[in-house]
Amino acid sequence: MICNKCGAENPDAFKHCAGCGHKLQSGGEERRSGAGRALRPRRLELLETHIPVASPEVLGKYVEAWLVAVLVCAATWVLVDRQLAWPFYPLAALAAGYCRLRGITWGL
Repeated sequence: MICNKCGAENPDAFKHCAGCGHKLQSGGEERRSGAGRALRPRRLELLETHIPVASPEVLGKYVEAWLVAVLVCAATWVLVDRQLAWPFYPLAALAAGYCRLRGITWGL
């Protein structure tokens, strides 16, 4: 086996190059397992893209989540404009509690 780093010739049983110590890698054609039988690399199956059709319930949850987010952003904008920071914390807790009770999560 030839080292990728220094080009030195090494026996096939070596895991590291005798010249530079670099980890040796197989050529990818076939690998040997501990039992001595040849293993061939498997081809990866193509992933099928599946775009689920949104039901009206899921679409309603998306709309509700966006409304909550827009209301929190608008309230934050007003609070920053008036230089008030403390009302943001209970507002964020109320919005999170509302989303939790309504079942609005990241996974929807």
